[in-house]
Amino acid sequence: MADRDCHHGQLARVCDLCEKDDEIAALHAQLEQARGEVERITADRDARREQQYAEMLEWRGISEHDSACKICGGSGRKTYGSTSTWRGGGGGQMMTVSVCDACWGSGMADKPWPSWRKTEATIARQREWIKKAKHLRKCSVRAPHAATMDYKPTCNCGYTELTEN
Repeated sequence: MADRDCHHGQLARVCDLCEKDDEIAALHAQLEQARGEVERITADRDARREQQYAEMLEWRGISEHDSACKICGGSGRKTYGSTSTWRGGGGGQMMTVSVCDACWGSGMADKPWPSWRKTEATIARQREWIKKAKHLRKCSVRAPHAATMDYKPTCNCGYTELTEN
């Protein structure tokens, strides 16, 4: 290398700062290459995630991405902040997974399944009605069972099941 002055005012072949500048330039090139690789890997990950999500929706029978429930993402399940889940009210301090209270498990915002809250309320009303009604007809509650001759309730009006619980 010819003796010439570098931009630092020293001879180029002995200038430590020029060597550092070359090293820094090489590191910058490596950094830009790594950033490009990160962008490529991120784009590939995102594409795979979208493909997997579309396959999951298709498997659940949700044909259009827009019709998926926005709360659960089409899975039909949701993580609640307490053990009370969709029932509301008091609950323990634990993250709990249960049915989504927006689509009720269907995964589709425009076609929710029947509300579990309404179903439980209906069942509770029916239980109360049965308890008040007692036996609806004369039931043979203590007749022997034909096959075993055991004495078992033969009533099928629902009252016996409620009183046993």
